[in-house]
Amino acid sequence: MENDNSTQLALISYLQHKLRTPINAIIGYSEMLLEEIATDSNSSITSKLKQIFSCGSQLLTLINKHLDPAYLATNSHFTIVTVIEILPLELEPPLKIVIDCCEHLLKQATAELITDVDKICTATQSLLSTIYNITSIVERYFQLHNIKTVGKNSYLELTTSIKKDFITDAIYLEERQKKPAERSGHILIVDDNESNRDLLSRLIIAQGYTVTTAANGLQAIQMIKTANYDLILLDILMPEVNGYEVLQWLREQFRHIPAIAISSKAEIDSVVKCIEMGAEDYLTKPFNSILLRARLEACLEKNACAIAK
Repeated sequence: MENDNSTQLALISYLQHKLRTPINAIIGYSEMLLEEIATDSNSSITSKLKQIFSCGSQLLTLINKHLDPAYLATNSHFTIVTVIEILPLELEPPLKIVIDCCEHLLKQATAELITDVDKICTATQSLLSTIYNITSIVERYFQLHNIKTVGKNSYLELTTSIKKDFITDAIYLEERQKKPAERSGHILIVDDNESNRDLLSRLIIAQGYTVTTAANGLQAIQMIKTANYDLILLDILMPEVNGYEVLQWLREQFRHIPAIAISSKAEIDSVVKCIEMGAEDYLTKPFNSILLRARLEACLEKNACAIAK
């Protein structure tokens, strides 16, 4: 099979998803714990959690940099082959810092903290295992798609990764802080990853919303038929019934329920596809908790206004 651009882009998307999922847990749980213990006097615990959060952000930056098609296309010394050699070398140091911090926290943290620190540690070990075996993972992908070689020229026509308008988001957040709102709404979270469901649930419950979760698209469809939801947070990459299929079903059967797509896929094609299929918005993992809050409020307010008319 020819090494066409769509196949190469699919490989990059696959690696992004595989690497970003555990990073979502590292960043998300550390950020949430920092908020929960904001008044805690134990500076050592706070310091370690800040280190974990910082390392998680560094890991995400490295992955976004090296797995950006535009970056590969404009840097002649980089190909997907060199990237899979570089990634373990660059990701390993911050991952080991996270593990050291987790070990420190497990020795002195309270029982409430230990459960979440364990989740951070599990995600870190999973990411370490992935980068140590990344060559084998890519080779299996090549075999599956009958790809023999991969070179720089395959990437020259790839589209750039989606870029976020942080200025617009920052202005919106500033306005929201000036107008604190009473929050209400029943939100359905659909994600096949247990860690993602738990993290999202706790973040959203802390914002004052009611939350129900579904472990897959089929379960979500059954739940939507039997209960009322104000908003659906929908993962795109799920086995069997994926997020795209759920969006299609919603458009045909429950058009009045807004949905926000959530995914580690950052390509513009995926964003456009979701919006065309009826999604109100699109968030990439890992997501900023403040931005998540803003998008939820905006979507719920928009829907409430539409119902009132």
